[in-house]
Amino acid sequence: MLDQQRRKDDTYPCLPRLIRRIRLILAYCDSLMRGIGFRSEALSSHFVCPSCCTRLFGDGYLRGSSVHTLRTRYTAQQLKMFSTQAYSPWIFKPIKTIWNSLKLKHTEPSESPFLMQALSFNLDTHRRTEAELKRGDGKPYKSLTSELMDTYYSTDDGIIDYLDRETPDIAVYAFLGPEQVQTITYNLPEPSFAEALSLLTPSHFIEPHKRLHRRFHPAVAYAKGYKTLEVIFDEFKRVLHFAVERRREAGFILGIAEYTHLLDCARSMGDADMADWLWYDMAVDEIEPTTACYNHYMEAKGWHHAYVSKEKYNLRFTPWVYRKRSYINRNTGYQGYGTGAENSVRKEVLQLYDEMVAKGQQPDEVTYISIMTASSREGHIVAVNNVLKTVWNIDVEQIMAHEDPANIPPVKQFSPTSPLHPTSRLLYAVAHIFGSNNDLSTALQLVDFISTSYNIPIPDSVWLELVEWSFVLSSERWGPRAKENSVGKVPKETVKALFDTMTSNPYNVKPTIPLYDMLITTSWTRSRLDHTLKYMREGCALFQETLKRRDTAKQAFVEHLLTLLPENIQWQVKLKKTYQRLQGNLWKSSLEIPTNAFMATHPDSAAANGSVADAKEQLQQMREAKKYIHYLREDLDAQITGKAPSYINERWAQRQIRRLELRERQETAEPHEPSISINLSVIKKYRTMKAAFNLEQLNTSRDATIIERWVRLLLDGRRWDQDVDHWQFRLIPRLLQEWERFLPQYTYYNIRTGVVEFQPASFWPNGKRERPEKGLSDLDLRLSDPEENKFLKAIFTVIGEHPNGCMAYSHNPQVSLHKVAPAVG
Repeated sequence: MLDQQRRKDDTYPCLPRLIRRIRLILAYCDSLMRGIGFRSEALSSHFVCPSCCTRLFGDGYLRGSSVHTLRTRYTAQQLKMFSTQAYSPWIFKPIKTIWNSLKLKHTEPSESPFLMQALSFNLDTHRRTEAELKRGDGKPYKSLTSELMDTYYSTDDGIIDYLDRETPDIAVYAFLGPEQVQTITYNLPEPSFAEALSLLTPSHFIEPHKRLHRRFHPAVAYAKGYKTLEVIFDEFKRVLHFAVERRREAGFILGIAEYTHLLDCARSMGDADMADWLWYDMAVDEIEPTTACYNHYMEAKGWHHAYVSKEKYNLRFTPWVYRKRSYINRNTGYQGYGTGAENSVRKEVLQLYDEMVAKGQQPDEVTYISIMTASSREGHIVAVNNVLKTVWNIDVEQIMAHEDPANIPPVKQFSPTSPLHPTSRLLYAVAHIFGSNNDLSTALQLVDFISTSYNIPIPDSVWLELVEWSFVLSSERWGPRAKENSVGKVPKETVKALFDTMTSNPYNVKPTIPLYDMLITTSWTRSRLDHTLKYMREGCALFQETLKRRDTAKQAFVEHLLTLLPENIQWQVKLKKTYQRLQGNLWKSSLEIPTNAFMATHPDSAAANGSVADAKEQLQQMREAKKYIHYLREDLDAQITGKAPSYINERWAQRQIRRLELRERQETAEPHEPSISINLSVIKKYRTMKAAFNLEQLNTSRDATIIERWVRLLLDGRRWDQDVDHWQFRLIPRLLQEWERFLPQYTYYNIRTGVVEFQPASFWPNGKRERPEKGLSDLDLRLSDPEENKFLKAIFTVIGEHPNGCMAYSHNPQVSLHKVAPAVG
């Protein structure tokens, strides 16, 4: 061995000296870095993590290197400069998921089904003159477009007209609109600008979508052409960043009110990175954070990326999840809050708490909830119990050990105005913390105990959280980690027991489609066909209510849209086949689904599900709908063949013809140019109605997608304990007829001799399913006449409804009225 080593040294005689030199250089670099670190700690010891590497180089340096960017606070306050370069850059990088890493779709849907379309205004900041309109389109639209642009772009009445708290969608226009509007907005006095910025509230632009996407799988939403929650968050963050940058370019710095609101937006989106940037910017602007700022920052840390993509399915604490979140380079689905010694979210939140108390800020209920949430992310339930005991004297061990409330110590009472008085936030926090840590029984008893002790009603969100965790903990586990993932397992009957409790006295919570989804999945796994069908029909009845709400919003929106047109054009639109087809769809979608009166056990035990009067009413509605559809088909044939429809000689048709002839004679006798008076209040109303319709549309589409999944589960005959012949020849045909509207495009089911597969398109009208959740596009009212088409198109473009509206940052963007630049990102 010594001979071999000697020969190697002889072969490379300079190797030992080279190694020694390298070691000396590394030792020198190490000592130098330590010296820089100690010096920096001496200069900035009041920060939470004074030894973080981002303090030395800046986060921008790390982004350009191969070093993974850690989510740490900015701790080195650079020299303050009179330019925006002193502030931290905002990075817009979507979370990597399986579906968004694929090739993006080139074509956007014709109509964005979201309220967030309000953030995609057509930024036509270059006011086109009459001559430019004439050169581009042949003639100027003096009767409509010029007048509408004058109204919409006018600032004579002041910017206050746009800043209406009742219509936040139009308030976005004040921040993203033409240059003259932006100039007024971004030069407002500090209190006025803070109030204006507060109109971009997450309760309007974020929270409704969080609720709807909670049980809407992002892969399904992406496949169906909807924006995922990540895209919505990214759009909203871009608007905030645009507003912040323009305000700073105008020579202002943000105050405590603006920073508090921006941190609240970061909290709502669960974006700790954005909160880090804002926290650093507050240090640059020498703004002292308040208790609300600390609360928003801590909550953003504890819920980082917890609402989006696969991340929201990995909130349950298990050793596997803890280990995956402790890595420096984390896999997809574990890129949010961190665990372990280096990435501990609990450590970050506790350091913020210590800093908050050291600066004299008083903690409140939200502060302690954030500490408990961060501790639960790492399974530190002892810390959660200590906080409950110390702050509210809620002794978890005593509550779980004694059934008699008399043996439990009383809670600490607070004045209703006290910041430590518990609210429904504490109920939700307890349900989430103990449910995610595999202790459903403790979650249930604590929610009941706190609700009773402080007289707090249990809101629907807390019930949904409890049912959700009961559903998760009752699921069967397989694979190599089945034993580890079965910790805290509860019986499958728990889901139904909780559902029965919450929907009965004294709670009387109205169930939702997501709740029925968990019930139906549980019944399906237990092979209970009777319960599955019962819940499916109850869920479908709820879906009918959703359809009616959506159709009401749609009808109001369409009628208001028609008021934007001159009266003579309104009649032309209503006579078009697109409008008639829209009315037919509204009629059909309001019909209830007929339920077949049969039980899953045997046909002899079948019982009627409705009264005879209800059945006759439904039959009459079906006949009227078929007659109406028949008239529509005759109209289409008449336009093609020129043959008069059969109903032309009926009395109601003759009366309508006489009215039309009379109206045409009056219009011929008094010719006038089409005109309309549109003011900002009309556009505000339009925006409000469109936003309400878009939310109802998203809710309808989500519920329809869930019901389609139920039907796929239902047709899996191998799951049901049924007589084969009874299943094949009686149940299957009835089920196919009952759930025809929700059948998948390729339907198959098992029989005794094999598998039956068919395409329901063979009996769908026109070979296509008429989806009840299909939305309404502005272009559904398009006109065949080119001039009329331009007439409507000018309206849609000016009020910002082009589907590819651009929100690009530019001082003087020039966007054509009829050709809009593609959307950024």
